[in-house]
Amino acid sequence: MDKYANLPFNYGRAASYAILIKNVGNGTARSPIEMADVLPNGLTYVSYSATNWTCTASGQTVTCTYKGPDISPGGALPTLIINVIIATVDKFPAGTDTVRNCAEVRYGNDVNPGNNSSCVTATVTRSGAAG
Repeated sequence: MDKYANLPFNYGRAASYAILIKNVGNGTARSPIEMADVLPNGLTYVSYSATNWTCTASGQTVTCTYKGPDISPGGALPTLIINVIIATVDKFPAGTDTVRNCAEVRYGNDVNPGNNSSCVTATVTRSGAAG
């Protein structure tokens, strides 16, 4: 699993994360496959985009389920985009200008769960500021 922050991350603006889940094992990964993403404080889930995925949010936890074709060894699921809004600077958690966000695949038949999570850290800046 690989997770990327689609930069820039600016206070009070929209941002997104891209999540790519690959089958690096020797067996077929059978649908459905679930992914959980706990957003850090200061980010609010807005929407998602991806083929064969559905996502819901409860508080800071975004849960997405892939219900498309099974994935052969070496294959990948369609890239999942999680769209968020970043709090304004006065509402952002005090003491930091960075957000670390992790996502995790939950798949019951996985024989190698050690590669099922990925984290990314992004620096949040004021619009137009370098960073």
